[in-house]
Amino acid sequence: MKKTVSLFLFISILLSSVLALSSCSGDDKTPDGMQLVAGGEALGYYFYAPEEWTVSNVGNVKSAYASRVDTSSVSFTEVMPSDFLPDGKENAEEYFFGSYFKDSLSEFSNEPTVSNPDGETVIFGKEGELADKAKKYTYTYDYFDYTANETFKFGFMQIFIKEGDRYYIFTYTASMKNRNGSDKTYYEYYLGDDENNGKIYDVINNFRFVEKKGEEETEELIKDADGYTLISDSALSGFEIYVPEGFKKDFSSAIVSATHNDGSNITMTEANGTNENVNAYMLRRFGDLGSIVENLSYEQKRSESGELEFDANDNPVVDYKTVEFGNSVLANAYEYSFTYNGETYKVYQVVIIDGWVLSYKGYVFTYTAKDANYSLHYDEIIKTTEKVIFK
Repeated sequence: MKKTVSLFLFISILLSSVLALSSCSGDDKTPDGMQLVAGGEALGYYFYAPEEWTVSNVGNVKSAYASRVDTSSVSFTEVMPSDFLPDGKENAEEYFFGSYFKDSLSEFSNEPTVSNPDGETVIFGKEGELADKAKKYTYTYDYFDYTANETFKFGFMQIFIKEGDRYYIFTYTASMKNRNGSDKTYYEYYLGDDENNGKIYDVINNFRFVEKKGEEETEELIKDADGYTLISDSALSGFEIYVPEGFKKDFSSAIVSATHNDGSNITMTEANGTNENVNAYMLRRFGDLGSIVENLSYEQKRSESGELEFDANDNPVVDYKTVEFGNSVLANAYEYSFTYNGETYKVYQVVIIDGWVLSYKGYVFTYTAKDANYSLHYDEIIKTTEKVIFK
């Protein structure tokens, strides 16, 4: 089945990290107690969230979350028929509201518990500026955190939306853990007692669709002497990174991403870890990824005598090589592979650190490509890493 944008990969992003911060200005119709997450005629909508939440927009995913401790969040993203419509299917609306959600469940390694697998027709948006059609699904998902060695249960509400000829997905997610010792979970708390008094329904009922006019402004490309394109804003990310011809920027904030038309992808982001052993950090990443993909494979480091190495906690030591990375002093490079939707992918990942323990300013660079395309860009990828400048 062809789906270049996976519903589960979108969900996994929401679960595995709190996205980078960005700011949005309000408009004259911002409801009391709320703030503008994203909006304007170029987008065709206005999306609001509680004013005390943190706005976190990365590329096409517009979102806000409660806090660093309480990661309850809402998000809104546009999806294109070319992203979700399988080969052989022609009616995007029929598939989007018919089989897309059910088909996507097969991508979860631990299948979610769905309360309404056929969905529920709902009203989405502010009266007079509603979506043409909307369908709601609710489910729970068990997410295993390898660092905490614990399974966490999350509740989800997803609303599939059609407005004109455009398709969107609204997502609310929160922990199913009881909130501050109360008899309500975080998920229940933000929903409220009914559709008139909960924060999430405030978000839904104040959402406004407007006539889409024009396009979002595009920025002027900056290239270096080799024709590599700057895709980062150093004020947000803390670094400058230039990517080779053929790679186009997906988004740029504290997380930077660019994709080639053959699907190969480059990302770079700040590493999240305080006094965490780098090997433990990599194993944690492998654990998160392993909940999504199959056949995750990496080499284990061997001693000079050929014996497999283990750390103090008896965990395998992931093999790596020390490389020069931009104007950094030290970087560990890892290579591994996995299978997703029947396709084999290879990864070149560099952890840029200050010593063996992650500093506050650690970074992770990742190049991912299908096995057949991995070597095609490899030399350019190495050159990309050499061009990175930390600010």
